[in-house]
Amino acid sequence: MLSPRGDTIYSRSYHPPRFPMNPRVYQRAVDDLLARVPANAKQAASLRAQMPSPSHYPPASFAFFDDGDRLWVGQRLEKGQYWEILDPTGRVVGDLRTPRGCGPSKRRSRGGCGAWKPIVMASSR
Repeated sequence: MLSPRGDTIYSRSYHPPRFPMNPRVYQRAVDDLLARVPANAKQAASLRAQMPSPSHYPPASFAFFDDGDRLWVGQRLEKGQYWEILDPTGRVVGDLRTPRGCGPSKRRSRGGCGAWKPIVMASSR
């Protein structure tokens, strides 16, 4: 955590769970990316060869602090999202799985899920 001046206030070590990535999901993402890039078939094949398929999803896709100074760390997965909630000391106090397009947020959801107000009620660990 950094202050507005850039000074370190505190730091925490965190080891999020790893979720295997389905190679089809990654391939669809690469295909979508390459469709946006003007290239001929040879260039597209070269670009695709330079993008090795990862074995797992990235450890975090997004994060935000709630009103209780808890950090919500979210991972975008094939069929939804996985969230871990960390207290101000960095301890995991809960986790949550949500369907694709739904989840806790500081802004209104664009899906049909409405706006969520994050509340941590009990630890799952």
